[in-house]
Amino acid sequence: MNKQLLEEKKARFLACVNRAADHLGVIVPKVQFWEDFCPYDTKKEWAHIHLDTFVICVSELRLNEMTYEKIEETATHEVTHMIDPTHNCSFHAKHQELKIASWRPPGGVVFIGGSKKDSEIKPKRYIPKIDKIRCNYHLCRKKTKLKQCTYCENYY
Repeated sequence: MNKQLLEEKKARFLACVNRAADHLGVIVPKVQFWEDFCPYDTKKEWAHIHLDTFVICVSELRLNEMTYEKIEETATHEVTHMIDPTHNCSFHAKHQELKIASWRPPGGVVFIGGSKKDSEIKPKRYIPKIDKIRCNYHLCRKKTKLKQCTYCENYY
């Protein structure tokens, strides 16, 4: 087991927990990393939360097996239990929303977005030129003395 990689995974797990708790507006739970397993661990789960003490328990053995994506999935899952202790549909909806809101691109990825000024620019509406010499109403486009319509202000 690479100690440096394990420390990196611990830091990532803690960062995910902090972002998730911040997004949900709950207190940041304490994270306990166990060398083996928590005494209450069923050994069928990646991690679990003690809702009475707000402590998330993670086995270092399990953490070592996790990918970065699985770390984010697990951390957000456990923090979501702070607002919904069940695994029903509302829990999964809140968890999905939280995963999307707390997602960050992996290292080395650059996100290029538009500035607010770009998003505030409205597309120009096409306004046809009014020809005061040729008929604007018919396709004939004849040159003649024209009258202006009081409603549409075109010349015909």
